[in-house]
Amino acid sequence: MTGARKILDYTIEPWSADLRDLRGSFDCGVSDLNSWLKRQASQDIDKRACALFVALNTGKDRITGFYTLSMYSVNLPDIPSEVHKKLPGYPLVPAILLGRLAVDLNFRGTGAGELLLLDAMKRSLDNDIAWWAMVVHSKEESLSFYLKYGFCSFDDEKYRLFLPHETIRKAFEENL
Repeated sequence: MTGARKILDYTIEPWSADLRDLRGSFDCGVSDLNSWLKRQASQDIDKRACALFVALNTGKDRITGFYTLSMYSVNLPDIPSEVHKKLPGYPLVPAILLGRLAVDLNFRGTGAGELLLLDAMKRSLDNDIAWWAMVVHSKEESLSFYLKYGFCSFDDEKYRLFLPHETIRKAFEENL
């Protein structure tokens, strides 16, 4: 994976211990996400449960948003039949999990969420490990955000979404 990336007025970079002091002021309006960043994130990173990437404002003194990535497996029968016909017949299909994505309330409406999502997609594409799709477990209030970018629901759950690797790859190739 690559290091820090400067995108518009934000720098998106992998989490480091140097950023710990910035967690206290982060508030995305969702207590579970705020609490995770402040109390659990470092432990999850240390245990290799996820990789955390943070968007920092221009002065690098404020976390404007964050997302996590980790490996994931999808049960083949959970994938819609028109899609799963094209996949190998293994019981589990490899995927990338976009586990959390949050934007500080002070930066809502600035495009930070879109930039975080696009950065997550690009970092995933840059990874040499095989994966079939990016998966997200959306909150109800975030569902329309992911649907706008082409994510589709699994047959079994309305809020568990996927976007195929091939779709993401083509989108980036067309916009180079």
